[in-house]
Amino acid sequence: MAVVPRYTAVLRRLHWGMFMLVLLAYLLIELRGYAPRGSELRTGLMRTHILAVRR
Repeated sequence: MAVVPRYTAVLRRLHWGMFMLVLLAYLLIELRGYAPRGSELRTGLMRTHILAVRR
């Protein structure tokens, strides 16, 4: 008996893509604490976080 997938490949990729974006946003929030205020690293982390959330 053949196993029929419940969701299409496109939906599975969309699901895991969204998971990766949420994970990236969370990690960037956590890593922000290691960069001093006003540093280029902190600014870059915050910009990347905002981009990850907006997509």
